[in-house]
Amino acid sequence: MMITVSVIGAAPAHAESSSKLDGNSFANQARAGKLSERQAETLQEKVDAYLQKTGGKQISLNEIEIDNGVLKVAVPGEAHPRDFVNAPTSVALASRCLDGQYNGWFCAFRSTGFSGDTLEWYNCGTYNMPWTGYGSWRNNQTRGTVAKFINASGGVIYSTPGAYSSSTSYNWTPVYKVKPC
Repeated sequence: MMITVSVIGAAPAHAESSSKLDGNSFANQARAGKLSERQAETLQEKVDAYLQKTGGKQISLNEIEIDNGVLKVAVPGEAHPRDFVNAPTSVALASRCLDGQYNGWFCAFRSTGFSGDTLEWYNCGTYNMPWTGYGSWRNNQTRGTVAKFINASGGVIYSTPGAYSSSTSYNWTPVYKVKPC
């Protein structure tokens, strides 16, 4: 199986696509995960699109180190990202925000109900939101910590309740940045 990388336009200077990393290891992860060639190609296309949009470094078949956190990408058609390094045939990669309360993480999910592609942040900072539409979030940080959602002009449009808190459905469209602390 060969994983191809298709890049449209120039990548941000800080982005590393899989062509600059060990593509054989990603191909091995896809084989171990029993992905068809088409599934592997489609997953890599999603990863490449995120790399184009956000930069970062691809660290596994479906994970990107990004903004002091990790962006985990679900195989198209699957509800949750997989762990292709440790459990490649498992259909779900446990999110750090699903593992219990007050573990220090804030997670944003691409889809409602804590599913789809997942952004996980631990450190305080202000981070870009790469998607729009309805998704969800889980504030699993230190007890009482509030996350802020910021619009295009830099204004706070929503502050979450203190940790632990969550929303199974949230409209990411007006959110340009997230400050999880």
